[in-house]
Amino acid sequence: MGLFLGVGQGAEREGRVVVVEYTPKAGAKGKAAARNASKTIAFVGKGVTFDSGGISIKPSLRMENMKNDMTGASTVMGALVLAAQWKVPNRVIGIMAFTENMPDGKALQPGNVITSRSGKTVEIINTDAEGRLVLADVLDFAQDFKPDAIVDVATLTGAVTIALGKFCCAILGNETALIDSVRRAGESQGERIWELPLYDDYFEDLKSDCADMRNSANDSYGGTIRGAIFLKQFIRKGVSWAHLDIAATASDLTHLSYYPKKGASGAYVRTLARFAADF
Repeated sequence: MGLFLGVGQGAEREGRVVVVEYTPKAGAKGKAAARNASKTIAFVGKGVTFDSGGISIKPSLRMENMKNDMTGASTVMGALVLAAQWKVPNRVIGIMAFTENMPDGKALQPGNVITSRSGKTVEIINTDAEGRLVLADVLDFAQDFKPDAIVDVATLTGAVTIALGKFCCAILGNETALIDSVRRAGESQGERIWELPLYDDYFEDLKSDCADMRNSANDSYGGTIRGAIFLKQFIRKGVSWAHLDIAATASDLTHLSYYPKKGASGAYVRTLARFAADF
């Protein structure tokens, strides 16, 4: 597929893409009629199984928690399983991209320019902004399935914790109706989702002199929005897309009774399954 999944690592640790599909059972009118009646939803999950930051290495304090950087992918997998259990009426495709971000002699360096699956070029400013590079290629791949809607889920930015804290995740996207649908699904499950703006002006901070864009800016302003505006560059015209930044809600939540007291929260698994049922 030509997916770029090796942002901060050597070739011996290449990434993998896992695709899982749920198709509702055909009714009396047959499989073809059932498929035409249902919609296709693509859930895309970031699965960085460990994120050291690569060459732009993170501080050592609490780096052990970076095993949680695969929570987007695990949320997508959980949503697929639950959607199948609920026998939702829509076709659901889960696309999960797995890799790790580590420094070594073959790792990407700040200043490198890469070519994405879509053909757009990216100047690397910070190798710790690796998740958006992975998602850019997998979002491009997801659009090949011609879905009626795409929702990506990722522990994308630490900035979302500063913006919203641990009791709410951020949603950004290119279509108000889709965003509202996801938010309603969250409300029905007691899972809070808050929309942040996605004005095109934010892309000004990511313009590059030597590539189509940069993967990061050199200051900390609007980090969650910048991450989403980067992803938006890889969404084709006419495709409905929403992005959930779950970095703050991926683990150690206790405000809902069905969240475990320690470890992965499982937040937004129910939201996505409900969205798949109601869309």
